Amino acid sequence: MITKKTLFSIVYIYISAILIVTILVIINQGKKYNHLYVINDREEVIAKSENRTPIKLEFYSKVWGEGVIEDNKIIQNIWNVISEIPKSGEINSYNQSIYDSDYNEITGTILYLNGIKSNFSLSNTLKIDDYNYGDYYSKPYLNKLRSDLEEIVCSPQNLSGLINERNKVTIVNNANDITKKCGEHDKNGLRRRIAEFTSIHDTKELQEAIKNKGKVEYHIKIYVDLEEGYNIINIDVYENDYIVVQDFGKEITKAMYMKGHILDVCRIINNNKM
Repeated sequence: MITKKTLFSIVYIYISAILIVTILVIINQGKKYNHLYVINDREEVIAKSENRTPIKLEFYSKVWGEGVIEDNKIIQNIWNVISEIPKSGEINSYNQSIYDSDYNEITGTILYLNGIKSNFSLSNTLKIDDYNYGDYYSKPYLNKLRSDLEEIVCSPQNLSGLINERNKVTIVNNANDITKKCGEHDKNGLRRRIAEFTSIHDTKELQEAIKNKGKVEYHIKIYVDLEEGYNIINIDVYENDYIVVQDFGKEITKAMYMKGHILDVCRIINNNKM
């Protein structure tokens, strides 16, 4: 016969067992919840995002020289273009020749928010580290990317730097077609004035320049020595202090507008008084 004391002990053990099981379940659920690593996952997502957040682009054109982009808005616009270009595979000995055949290649580095760097080059396709980007259908994006980078690197300062001892420079008088080769003294005068030019990018200002530039007075031609040949940069000097620069070495010649006063220097050189 079960005594009252024995029954109380059984009930006590039963209730204790239920409480212990309940506590273990709660602890186990807590461990499972913690195992999700909610905070760690969020940090990982942020870290991965930072890996793909560019903060600086440094690049080099064999013709024009160096360019740097640190403006967040410009970088984001360029990155948006790159994001539209599909990855086309790893670099191998076969497709590497695509890059070697194009002397007008732009090369550089991309610096990300977390300090990591990627190397890139742009020619017929885009290469970032060990991968090719681009196909037939992405050519408009590649052209847009090149245009954006060239808009930065084709600056008055870099244009001025092309007038040096190594490169031949001539001035053609548009009125009589007389060509004069520039000596070192002539180059110094041109270089100083060109460095003071300002680039025109604003749509309204471009429209005004196209409308009001007047007639062309002189053509300054820079023969950039690339060892394997020459790349010709043509500078049209207009009567109303507008300048149009064209790189004849490109497949598609783009007119780059600038503003600056250089007519008097051209006249002096043309008249052999400088």
